[in-house]
Amino acid sequence: MSDMNKQLDIYQKLLKMKIELANGGLSKTGRNTHSKYKYFELEDIVPAILKLSEKYNVNLITSFPGDRAICNVIDLDNPGDVLEFEIPVPELVPGSRNHNGLIQARGAYVTYLRRYLYMIVFDIVESDIIDSSNNEVSNEGKKKNPKRSGAINGDTVPGKDKVPKFFESTMKYLKNGGKTPTKASVNIAVDNMVKDDAFSLKDAIDIKNYITKHPEVLQ
Repeated sequence: MSDMNKQLDIYQKLLKMKIELANGGLSKTGRNTHSKYKYFELEDIVPAILKLSEKYNVNLITSFPGDRAICNVIDLDNPGDVLEFEIPVPELVPGSRNHNGLIQARGAYVTYLRRYLYMIVFDIVESDIIDSSNNEVSNEGKKKNPKRSGAINGDTVPGKDKVPKFFESTMKYLKNGGKTPTKASVNIAVDNMVKDDAFSLKDAIDIKNYITKHPEVLQ
């Protein structure tokens, strides 16, 4: 690292790292084949971050204490200078009681959280799934028939909003371990299911909107 970089404080170093990362042309290799959009995988981000960390003598330490995921950005020239970034961690409810399945679920969960921590730390911009689909949802909404009746999943109950497709199966998946789902855990679950092509982007948006308007369903 140059003597000039050594004179920078942790805030200046992080700013320069953000700018270089933004100008470095990160490529998205993650692809959702159903909804036709790309996203950043962890391996798209980490190599570039490691190079910049070495250049500016900065280290990143991630940890997962309790219900938080934390990334500490440490200035190795002045180890007492640390920037902390955190996001809330919904409780993991695995879809299988199999021991190996639980380990795999936790591993995927940690990867997911690390990805979002790094994106927050370095202001890595990715189109929001919901924002990019507002027009699609609006157009679909105009085609719905509010006069349908019935209590089956996906049908309209008089005086109530339509229960989204896959909502009940999503709730059963989250409650498999006997835990009460939270809004955050539902959001993460449906995002993962969209990426796995388990159901469509529109279905995920319908579920998210439904639990926002009806938080009582999480009780």
